[in-house]
Amino acid sequence: MKPGRHLLWASSVPAGLPLLPQSIRCYAIDVQLEAGTEYVLRHDADRRHALVVRRGAAAPEATGRLVDEPWIMVRSCRWDEPPR
Repeated sequence: MKPGRHLLWASSVPAGLPLLPQSIRCYAIDVQLEAGTEYVLRHDADRRHALVVRRGAAAPEATGRLVDEPWIMVRSCRWDEPPR
């Protein structure tokens, strides 16, 4: 990706057990990316956040906001852009 500010859309992946009622979590992440830097996308399921972490760092660069949580039968997120 180009360096600069980006709005990323990310979703969680449900467990592979189709008989359990499950939902996916859809996140909007507003992040400033720097050139030549590697980032990792992490899912903090307990706190219901998606995190962008600079490789090797402990603190996240950005935290994603939960925008939707559909049942897996729906299979799509309603991506409503959060205010910047």
